[in-house]
Amino acid sequence: MSGNETVAIICPNCAKPSAAVVVGRRKHDVADGVASFLWCDECDNGLVVWQELDLYFDARKGDYDLRLGTPHVWWPEVDRPLSAAIPQDLRDTHLEARKCFHATAYSATAAMVRKTIEMMCGDQGLSRGRLVDRLQKLSERGIVDARMVEWMQSLRSLGNNAVHAGGSVAKADARDALDLAEAILDYVYVFAKKFKDFEARQAVQSGHGPGAPIEVSELRPSRDEAEATQ
Repeated sequence: MSGNETVAIICPNCAKPSAAVVVGRRKHDVADGVASFLWCDECDNGLVVWQELDLYFDARKGDYDLRLGTPHVWWPEVDRPLSAAIPQDLRDTHLEARKCFHATAYSATAAMVRKTIEMMCGDQGLSRGRLVDRLQKLSERGIVDARMVEWMQSLRSLGNNAVHAGGSVAKADARDALDLAEAILDYVYVFAKKFKDFEARQAVQSGHGPGAPIEVSELRPSRDEAEATQ
């Protein structure tokens, strides 16, 4: 391994494109890939990436060979994976917003966050009309509360300004937009279901819900009922 070998990557520490220097590598004993410890030439910090070994045809050799694929950051962890309970198309769109942020494209981040919110409305059966009105209907239907509608209206406005007004978006605003959108997706698709499941379990345990055990005494007629039938 050459001491000058580099890997092109967006550094998770400084969020800048970097020709990170390869300090060390280790091939996994089982998986077909390589873990590399890199040093960013922009911020002078370390990171660890994983690269799959891809099979490709080398025209110069006239034969197939292996090469390292796209690097994926292992450490430091930047973004947590979204829950599988969130629809795939919404997860993909939010991931695009994250990619824009890490590429320092903050206006594009705001636009993709707005798109995520709009797609969520469509998934909830609200695909027609102005987005500002559809967000309000989410609250009227009990899907979100008034505070979350306020959040989403702000994200809608930020995305509109980024796309239509040509205005710039600050890094802090783009970061907050990502975090708020993620919280909204978690609330609508993850925590709301968790609470319903929790309520259902509590109802069963207290004997007031579907699936609650039936006491034998409940099946026997009372003395008054038995005498009335004689």
